[in-house]
Amino acid sequence: MFTGIITEVGKVSNIQQNSFGKTITISCKSILENSNIGDSIAVNGVCLTVTSLNKEGFSADIGIETLNRSKFKNIKNQDKVNLEKSLTLRDYLSGHLVTGDVEFTAKIEKIIKKGISTIYTISLPNKYKKYVVEKGRITIDGISLTISKLNSNSFDICIIPHTIKNTIISDYKIGTIVNIETDLIAKHIEKLLLSENKNEK
Repeated sequence: MFTGIITEVGKVSNIQQNSFGKTITISCKSILENSNIGDSIAVNGVCLTVTSLNKEGFSADIGIETLNRSKFKNIKNQDKVNLEKSLTLRDYLSGHLVTGDVEFTAKIEKIIKKGISTIYTISLPNKYKKYVVEKGRITIDGISLTISKLNSNSFDICIIPHTIKNTIISDYKIGTIVNIETDLIAKHIEKLLLSENKNEK
C-alpha cells in the first residue's frame, strides 16, 4: 500500500526482455535507505518487488499483465520514473490509499498555465468514468492528485509548482502517456452494492 506522495525521481538504467515480461533496473539514491530484497516500491504508480539492489539502485520484474495495463510496455533506458516506498503503520497518510495496481493508461490532451499552477487535461475511457468524481482523488504515475474538473471524455488536474518540480510531471507534454489508478474505495463500494442487489434477487 502507498500514499501517492513521491519520495524520489529515479532513472531507468537497464531493461532486459525475458520469458515472463521485463526486468528493469532503476538508478536512485534516497529510496534505497533501509530497503531490502522483497520490499515493494511503486514505480510510476506500479507496485514492484525489489529482486536485487546495490548502492546505485534496484531491479524489479514486470509481468505481462502489468505490461499490458501500464506504460511499461514502451519504457526506455534513461526514462525518469516516480518512486515511492510502501506505507508503514508509522507513516502519515499525506495523500490517499494507493494500491499500486495500475488499471489503464491515458493521454495528456491539454496543458494550460493558470496563475502559479498548471492545468493538465487527461483523457478518460468511458469504462472508468464512474470511479472519477470532481474533487475526488486519482493516482497519475504514482502521484496522489485531486480532480479539479470533469469533462465529457476527460478530467482536469491543477498542479502546483512544487509537485511539478519534484516529480516527472516536469516532463509532461501534450500526448504524454500516463499510468492511472482510480480510487480504491469507490471500487469496493460498487462491488458491495452489486452484491447486495444480486442477493436481494
